[in-house]
Amino acid sequence: MRLVLTVKDAEVVAALSRRVPGPDQTEFALAALRIGVLAIERASGVLDASTIQQEAQRMIAEVDKLVTGNGNELRSKMTESLREYFDPSSGKLAERLDRLVRKDGEISTVLASHLDGESSKLAQTLRQSLGAHVGENSPLLKLLSPNEKQGLLGRISDCVLQSLNDQKEHVRKQFSLDDTASPLSRLVAMLSDSNGKLRREFAEDIDRVKKEFSLDNPDGALSRLVSRVELAQKDISREFDANNEQSALNRLTGALSRTNLTIEQNLTLDRPESPLARLGKTLRESIDDLVKKQSDFQAEVREKLGIEAGKAAEALRGTAHGVEFEDLAGACLEREVHKLNDLFEATGRTTGIITRSKVGDHVIELGRESHAPGQRIVVECKEEADYSLSKALKELEQAKVNRSATGGIFVFSASSSPPSLPQLSRHGDDVVVVWDKEDPTTDVRIFAAYSIARALLIRRTVNDESVAAEWSDIEKSIAGIGKLLDRAGEIKTWAKTVRNNGENIEKAADLIHRTIEENVRSLREHVERLRTAAPGGVVVDSPAQ
Repeated sequence: MRLVLTVKDAEVVAALSRRVPGPDQTEFALAALRIGVLAIERASGVLDASTIQQEAQRMIAEVDKLVTGNGNELRSKMTESLREYFDPSSGKLAERLDRLVRKDGEISTVLASHLDGESSKLAQTLRQSLGAHVGENSPLLKLLSPNEKQGLLGRISDCVLQSLNDQKEHVRKQFSLDDTASPLSRLVAMLSDSNGKLRREFAEDIDRVKKEFSLDNPDGALSRLVSRVELAQKDISREFDANNEQSALNRLTGALSRTNLTIEQNLTLDRPESPLARLGKTLRESIDDLVKKQSDFQAEVREKLGIEAGKAAEALRGTAHGVEFEDLAGACLEREVHKLNDLFEATGRTTGIITRSKVGDHVIELGRESHAPGQRIVVECKEEADYSLSKALKELEQAKVNRSATGGIFVFSASSSPPSLPQLSRHGDDVVVVWDKEDPTTDVRIFAAYSIARALLIRRTVNDESVAAEWSDIEKSIAGIGKLLDRAGEIKTWAKTVRNNGENIEKAADLIHRTIEENVRSLREHVERLRTAAPGGVVVDSPAQ
């Protein structure tokens, strides 16, 4: 197992710093760690003496082995080097001296040429110059003769051999363990002193570790840890003691009881002064008022139906039927666009960049105050029967190309939309909405579709961590609007039996319209907050709802 530890305790750092970095320091740290682990596991404050002794003996044996091995290796290398030069049989020095002093050696050859025989230069010179004074038996010739032990050559040989013997004895004394003053003896003594010091320091460190992990020592680290654990255990027991009135558990129980009582008092219908009872009374009054207003509205509608029916039938038969729906939808949308300082243009009667193509009834361009100025949204409106969703999306893609737009809104007429089509749905960066030109309450669908398309368009140009959290809320608002508009479609069914289901209609319609307005307002607030955010460089896409 490999561990990388950061040591912060001052005493431990000081103890480790006294060791030479390397194997010595590592072995010391491992031994200290093992002693600490054994002490914690046993938790008795008494170290295993045999384990520590074995570990100490192992460390001492390794140090002795290291010292002995290095001394033997040094002795072996020195012996080999000295043998190489001074060995009598194969040493280089003996060989060189042998070449110099042997009978046919270099010195003998040189001396013989000058001193040996009657034909030597010295004999000839002496014979010529001194005659009888340096004859064959003269003292001078004997002194210079190589065969005479007392001669010059013999004395030189004796001096060289004596010098070699003295040098050999001096070298032997330098590496002798018998001589306390020899370098080798001093080296061994130095290593022995270091070993003894290491043993003493190790024993002192073991004593300090024993004191720190002994429960008998109140100032030891283990004793302090046990004391803190006992105090913490007492505090926890006191805080969760049911018999202690001041404990956290009893205080929490009391707070929960008081909260439960308050909730029961405020959410009961038995007490007329409770908020829930007052809310129920207000809702009943609102429902009665709504039923009355709905009855008056239906009466007024019945009066106008005779006039408007003929006009509507004629519009359905004429070629201006689709244009009327397109203009009405544009007029409804234009009011909302101007509120946000965006630009609106009716383009259904003009061609776009595609030759002779007028697809794309309206174009919305985001204003300079938005977070994506200049970006365009195309709006396509259809009041044709048997117009499928896939065909609508294909036509919307063509409209975006024709009007150089990035986002799109497709508006279906409620009278001709596919039966299973949701009231509001999102498809990538495009929004599909169902609108009833005869029902002003459905205008909120167009407003919601515009807000969603605008938010999606801004999202394509924003990438900043500071506004990343806003997109989650925007996605939730989009999903909530779609679901609530589908729910609003159910209310249309209930409206057919308004007299019998007036109460359900009032509750559901009021709740849904308030919730839709809140979601649309929330969506706008999130988009407005994006205006103050710093623009990024990469688009962050979130999954389609």
